[in-house]
Amino acid sequence: MEKLDQEIQILSRAYSDIRRKQNKWKYKSFENEGNLININQDKYSVKDLEKRLKLKRNGKLLEKVYKMWRLLNPFNIAGISRVVFAHLLKFLYKSLYRIPLGEQMLETFVNSDVDIDSKSGVCMYFCNFHDSLFDILDSATNSKSITEYLAVINTLNRQIKDLEVLKTMNLHNKSHCAGKKAKYYIWMKEILKVQLKKSSQSKESNDKGMEIQQERGRVISLPRIKSSKNYNLEKISPLSIHKKSGIVKSYLLEEIIEGRNKYLRLYKEYIFN
Repeated sequence: MEKLDQEIQILSRAYSDIRRKQNKWKYKSFENEGNLININQDKYSVKDLEKRLKLKRNGKLLEKVYKMWRLLNPFNIAGISRVVFAHLLKFLYKSLYRIPLGEQMLETFVNSDVDIDSKSGVCMYFCNFHDSLFDILDSATNSKSITEYLAVINTLNRQIKDLEVLKTMNLHNKSHCAGKKAKYYIWMKEILKVQLKKSSQSKESNDKGMEIQQERGRVISLPRIKSSKNYNLEKISPLSIHKKSGIVKSYLLEEIIEGRNKYLRLYKEYIFN
């Protein structure tokens, strides 16, 4: 029963009517069954709730949800912003719930549900994102088969790639999750360990790349600063007449030595004569 506590809490949330338009898991038999749970005046059998939880934790479905997450969070930030999630929710409601709604009513439903899903915060972590997305998929599908869930989310992922509103948003913005770390349920980490490792390595590689670029920028700028400070010294140095674009040719030292030896020979001839 302990593992069902969170699912019971999610099912008891006061989501909008559009999100709760159907609930295929409600107990509809007139016979009294021993293991029944009351949620918001509706009855659910423990057996059905366990089946629902098994669907939710399906490895293939989790990977598809994570794929959508990466489309919304390409820079591997700790979480997505409330604004990004609101745009996603609006898209999902239009795509999945084929109920004629005015734009104002849709906005009202979306804003209300975003408050619940994000727990009135500004940063949504993957664990909460998964809870919310599964809840939407669960209410938008007719069957209890994982095949239908996978088919729906595959279609959504293809559509999200071309979602114009996301292309205009700053998905690199980290202000909503400043100083925060990503959050996953323990059971998720085992299934996603390969994907999470790749994401971590990609993030480290990007961070190192930025550091190297910054270091190179500092190194390249140093000779220019030094050259600017020693400008007068360079003008009187014998080396300056042999410099082209700041590069001393390899034979420069030999030329200087040969020139000095020539003057020394002439000086000796002058003295002895």
